Amino acid sequence: MVTIAIGEKTLKDWEENALELWLEYCQRWDLGLICIIDNLVEESSIIWKKATWQKLLIPTHLKGVYPNIRRACYLDTDILISPIAQNIFLNVSEGEVGLVSMYKSLPYERQDTLDRISYFRNLTSGGLYPLDSSLYISLDDLYQYHNLSPMDDYACMGLIVFDVGNPKIDLFLSYFEKYTREVSSITNGGDQTHLNFHIQSDFEICWLDYKWQALWIYEAANKYPGAFWTESYTSGMQDIASNLSSNYFLHFAGSWPESQIWKDSKSLRLDQVFLSLAGYEESKKLVRLGKPVGTIKYSLNSKLAIQDEI
Repeated sequence: MVTIAIGEKTLKDWEENALELWLEYCQRWDLGLICIIDNLVEESSIIWKKATWQKLLIPTHLKGVYPNIRRACYLDTDILISPIAQNIFLNVSEGEVGLVSMYKSLPYERQDTLDRISYFRNLTSGGLYPLDSSLYISLDDLYQYHNLSPMDDYACMGLIVFDVGNPKIDLFLSYFEKYTREVSSITNGGDQTHLNFHIQSDFEICWLDYKWQALWIYEAANKYPGAFWTESYTSGMQDIASNLSSNYFLHFAGSWPESQIWKDSKSLRLDQVFLSLAGYEESKKLVRLGKPVGTIKYSLNSKLAIQDEI
């Protein structure tokens, strides 16, 4: 598992709010964890760009510093990992690149989800967020805006699973070197559309289930609209804990206030729902025979289960 946390604030946020969950996940599945905190290319270089682009340099870095690593999963730092998350490497075959779509195979109707996002943001920002924006851009228009041929799908590049030993993996370095610090994108110099085009063009893609990178903004729009009223939102950690009972990795992508509430995730550890999740995985190992045990009643006062004979 690899992440990039360049900058004091980015590193601090990750260490204080996500690291403990990542460590538990790595220990559970016997995985290594690497956090890159320094630029992998000189900031004075013409090809230096936003730090997120440096995920493309991870394969070269790993081969040079950690030659025994065969496979890696890159994650953005603003991702929380559930106690029920399975081993992601078992879901991506060797030679494939694992990605999660943010356009197709969603558990929600995408148009309605976008309508909800724009409406709630417009409402809670006093009209500053427009009801019509590039949030609604089509796949074809998104690629064409960047002068790239349209691909069939579009991943959120906060998660990439790849083989370090794949002979084609050096292409990641060539993608990085192709663009200068002046690169233009719909996300103010971000990498997402360019990486989607290049990786989908050159690699066999394993499209992972949405639960491997559930997007909090989609979850909030459909399940927790109170998250948009951040100043009065009191059930944030409870909602996040509940969400992690069905999703593996929860990504708080974006700079708007509703995507910043993960930075209080230490309180997750005190949430009853969250504390129960690890135990739930253990309970699944029990053999269920379906044998009747009689009527079961529960008393809230005594907190005792009472079994009556049939």
